[in-house]
Amino acid sequence: MNQKRSIIFGGTGFIGSALASELVSCGEKVVSISRHIPREKQSGVEYFSFDIETDSEKISEVCRGGDAIFFLTGQVYPHFDSEKEKNTFGKLLDAVNKTSPAKVIFTSSALVYGDSEKPANENSALNPKDEYSVFKIECEKMIQEKLSGIPVGILRLANVYGSEKNRGFVGLVFEKMLEGSDMKVNSDGLQKRDYIFLDEVVSALIAISGGLQDSDIVNVATGESSTLLDVIHLIEEASGEKISYEITGTPVNEVNISRIDATKLKEKYGFEARVSLAEGLRKTWDRYNKKD
Repeated sequence: MNQKRSIIFGGTGFIGSALASELVSCGEKVVSISRHIPREKQSGVEYFSFDIETDSEKISEVCRGGDAIFFLTGQVYPHFDSEKEKNTFGKLLDAVNKTSPAKVIFTSSALVYGDSEKPANENSALNPKDEYSVFKIECEKMIQEKLSGIPVGILRLANVYGSEKNRGFVGLVFEKMLEGSDMKVNSDGLQKRDYIFLDEVVSALIAISGGLQDSDIVNVATGESSTLLDVIHLIEEASGEKISYEITGTPVNEVNISRIDATKLKEKYGFEARVSLAEGLRKTWDRYNKKD
């Protein structure tokens, strides 16, 4: 029996490194393609760093024969340039398209739905409120157009947390707490998000990849929403430390209430998130302190 081979674009990132580790433990060959090769390499992972402007043929060569290609690139970062990222993503798709992969998985964002008082399912209207969500929607369209005929799974992820590589609000809270510095919470702190633990996202990615027969859009979420203040208080409980914060009352152009329907994930792909936010943040705190 041939050993499966997965290609991960963004394989050294927050989700990518966790996915690579799990795929290796499942007996797969894993190829990680990213902007930089890490100093500390995971055993069983083959690393490549390419410049899409000059190395498109090399990228195609490395991707040839992949059972699944995961696109975990285009994550938000300081000075995020959506036009530059879209251009890069388009060229990556052109390079991958030459290899006719068995299937492709692309991670989008559940925030593309905007405010959702009722749980948003995969057919709900899209109402992005920020540049990053607009970028994700445009990438969804691009991948559907450029990879026509190849099964593509578009996964709209809720807010992912779970390691010292955390991004977003959870990452900010841990960063400020460990620095011992004050943090500011915009608006009233009651903005609601669906938070899903990193390990469960990895399991969902593998479940969807394994079950994907035709192109599909799938929400990867818990179905539960918590406020920013809930996150702060649960991190205080997990760490046993007080967090100094100020509620600014300053309104910002962001999603106020995000509720996500994860029914398809459970019923079609057999995966259901079971780690509560409180448990997940305890596990995350342990990882910051290298206890697991």
